Amino acid sequence: MGKLNGSRCYGCGPIDDAKDFGIGWRNYLKPFLKELGIVFIDPCDKPIDDKYKEGPEFIKIRKQYKEQENYEELSKMMKRIRVFDLRCVDISDFLIVYLDLNAVMMGTLEELFWANRQKKAVLIMCPMGINQ
Repeated sequence: MGKLNGSRCYGCGPIDDAKDFGIGWRNYLKPFLKELGIVFIDPCDKPIDDKYKEGPEFIKIRKQYKEQENYEELSKMMKRIRVFDLRCVDISDFLIVYLDLNAVMMGTLEELFWANRQKKAVLIMCPMGINQ
């Protein structure tokens, strides 16, 4: 095994505004990283209460809260997600960031800035290419 064996990588990228809820590119990378002995931390597969697992059902509930103007519940929901995701950045050794400039990705940007403050290595995947 190489120098990355046993290291932890956080897969950072848009979920809500992604057509596949951010699952596709993460699932594509997992087998490759596992082969290298890297532990992949996937925010789409949080080891927390199902109420807070991000995906189609979670996004549907959030949209309902917005439509009902139930900002208190929406805030509670998102605070838990934010804390969990930033903790994932904390425990990771490096990040792979899917930077889709056509998507709304406020959480992704905060996680990227958080990792930068911690001076963590960040690898960028940008579907638009390097000139963007």
